[in-house]
Amino acid sequence: MKVIEAINAVTTELESILTTAGLVNGLEIDAQTLESEKGLIFWPGQVTSAAGSKKEQYLTYTPTGAPAKDYGDGEVKSRYVTVLLEIFSRNRTISTEAEVVENALQAKRWGFEFLSLDYDSANQMHIFQFETRAVVQDEQ
Repeated sequence: MKVIEAINAVTTELESILTTAGLVNGLEIDAQTLESEKGLIFWPGQVTSAAGSKKEQYLTYTPTGAPAKDYGDGEVKSRYVTVLLEIFSRNRTISTEAEVVENALQAKRWGFEFLSLDYDSANQMHIFQFETRAVVQDEQ
């Protein structure tokens, strides 16, 4: 299994999990919907619009690693993919939002761990960092 295959598989599955949990994919909505949306919106990597960065809360995700887990016949058969999830919030507490994400990921047997809490004074946003992990196996 190639690294990019594992990352693409995890990205696709993660977006499905988040959408099923009620989050909104920021890449799939227009500017007008973005401004009126009250739910938690997510983007891969970073927010892609000024309107998105003005939301009270949003989530971004970034794959951070995909080391080999298992080998067979000299080839990688599975990878352990790690993804950084960051919830940006103007509020210091995000218990409901984090719990929704945690429950959705754990229902799929993905790991979910808190990493850190930071504050971006330029944007006046608290940044809650979490890590999720999943094993992706070669289909062959």
